[in-house]
Amino acid sequence: MEASDIIGELKTFYKHGVHCRDLDRHLTEADVLRWSNEVGWSRSHLFDEIAKSLALGFNTSELSFEFCDAVVNDRFGPVTDTSGPRPELFWDVYSAFDEGEYYHGNNRNEDPVETYTRSMIARIVEVLGTSSVTQSRGGGGSVTGVSVLQVTSRLSEIGPEHGISVNLHLGSRSGANLLES
Repeated sequence: MEASDIIGELKTFYKHGVHCRDLDRHLTEADVLRWSNEVGWSRSHLFDEIAKSLALGFNTSELSFEFCDAVVNDRFGPVTDTSGPRPELFWDVYSAFDEGEYYHGNNRNEDPVETYTRSMIARIVEVLGTSSVTQSRGGGGSVTGVSVLQVTSRLSEIGPEHGISVNLHLGSRSGANLLES
């Protein structure tokens, strides 16, 4: 089983055009445990891999905003209820989809998904594409192969235009929190 298989299974839960509250099935703790055991990843790494797949799929328009937003919203509780390492990439992706859920400053002339989510996801994908993500079984989802200075410099250049600030947690076991709004 790989992350793409997990996304395929999630597509059977979250149907296009069906509001999250009206779904027949939601992601459960049993699903998380089964997937973690099948792939041999920690919970944190599993959530980061799911987030990475959502970001990449949304960035290429393969996955819809509604699907990705439903998945990250359903995972918010279980992610916060764990004592393990914080899945940093998951939080960055969650934040990006959260920004598309509402009109900012009550500005109804702009689409929040296109204005905020799409640009934040594009930056996450850019960082993922220019760095190597730890892929070892059971490893964390930390971003490596890129210096803190490179990340800070690049995000400081592109973030302010969309109200995004850089917040790096240098002491974290699982790596830097790349984006935080």
